[in-house]
Amino acid sequence: MFVSESTVLRVLKKEGLIAPPVPRQKPIRQKPEVKTDGPNQVWRWDISYVLAGTTFWYLIAILDQYSRKIVGWGFFPQATQEEAKRVWDHALLSEGLLDSDKQRMPQAVSDRGSQMKGKSIKAFFRDLGIAQIFCRPHTPDDNAEMESFFATLKCERLYRGSYGEGQALQAEADIAK
Repeated sequence: MFVSESTVLRVLKKEGLIAPPVPRQKPIRQKPEVKTDGPNQVWRWDISYVLAGTTFWYLIAILDQYSRKIVGWGFFPQATQEEAKRVWDHALLSEGLLDSDKQRMPQAVSDRGSQMKGKSIKAFFRDLGIAQIFCRPHTPDDNAEMESFFATLKCERLYRGSYGEGQALQAEADIAK
C-alpha cells in the first residue's frame, strides 16, 4: 500500500505523536568595545580588492585606531595569510614594536575572514603576544574605521581611473600617494 508522506505527517499530528517545533535563537553577540587612549594600542585591519583588467589585486591595510594612521599596507595578486603576516611584520617593524616587550603589542581587530581566522595567522599573533578581536558576523559597522578608509581610498583615488591588464603597478602607485 502506498501512503504519502504528507498523509503520515497529518495522521501523526492528529494523534499527538509529533513534538511541536522548538524555535532556535541565534546567539546574541555584543559589539567588540575597544578603547584606546594612545597610539599603537589597537590596530584594525582588513582586506579589500582592486580590479586591474580582469584580475583582482588585494590590498591589505592596517590602521591605528587612535591616530587613524595607516601603519602598514601591501598590494598583492592574492590575499593569503602569508601576505597578511608580511604586512603585519612590516608594520610592527616600522612602528618599532618588534623589539619591545609583549605588553606593548597592539590588539588586532578584524572581521571574520578566512585569512584572519586561519591557523597560521592565529599562531603568528599568539607567538607575538597580539590579542585578536573579531567583529560580529555580517556587521561591517563593527570595523567601520577600515571600511571607511577603503571607501575613501577607492572613491578618491582608485575609481577615478580604470586599470587595464598589467596596470597593477599603476594602481599600487595610486594607493601609495
